[in-house]
Amino acid sequence: MNVPILAYHNIDKRSEWGINTVSPSLFEKQIRFLAEEGYRTISLFDHIAGAVDDKSIIITFDDAYEGVLSHAFPVLERYGMSATIFVISDYVGSENLWDNNLGGRTFRHLSWSGLERLVEAGWEIGSHTATHRDLLGLAHSDLRDELVRSREALEGRLGIHVQFISYPFNRVDATVIRMAEFAGYKGGCSMTNRRRLSREFANYVIARRGVYAIDLLPIFRQKIVMRGVSRIFDLSQRVISACSMGSILYRRLQD
Repeated sequence: MNVPILAYHNIDKRSEWGINTVSPSLFEKQIRFLAEEGYRTISLFDHIAGAVDDKSIIITFDDAYEGVLSHAFPVLERYGMSATIFVISDYVGSENLWDNNLGGRTFRHLSWSGLERLVEAGWEIGSHTATHRDLLGLAHSDLRDELVRSREALEGRLGIHVQFISYPFNRVDATVIRMAEFAGYKGGCSMTNRRRLSREFANYVIARRGVYAIDLLPIFRQKIVMRGVSRIFDLSQRVISACSMGSILYRRLQD
């Protein structure tokens, strides 16, 4: 059964140059729509275990910003929903200095205490690597470090099992997947269809539908009700993901 899997980044009142930050008011409208349509949230673990029905939905957040706890968590709690959040372990409680932050505006990542609060509320915690580096082309030791160190840090501090990873910048290949498998992950999330990889590594290229500041309710509704991932949305997601190359180049210059 095809379950809609939504991928948010930040929920915040402050705007930014990009489109990754959704306003709290728009987010509440989207969640209210899901509730009125009878959707119920499940975890990624439920998804790969097959514990789904035609009203199942998965909500995920990449980067683990403070705004998720401040703005998204109360809304989801009000509607009896939960989510999966992917954490950059080395940046817990810090500003997002890994990003190029056009215009100089930064956002703070959740603290360990904030993550503990989400764990207590039943949220699923995943890894977004240790430092949000582009995983493609990393030396074997660096790739292993990004994947293993993040999982071990999250499990050690939060007392949980971290079973899923979200690949930074939507960049993944067979080498990255094999290392993720070796590092102990049971699955991984992409942001576009990876048909070639999915034939061999289905649970490691779980496709999600990105939700952005421009996704007013009519667009959001289409992302929910479509079966599979339409070519139009898949193409637009690839374009959005390609724009992240600016952050990748910024990190390489820093390194």
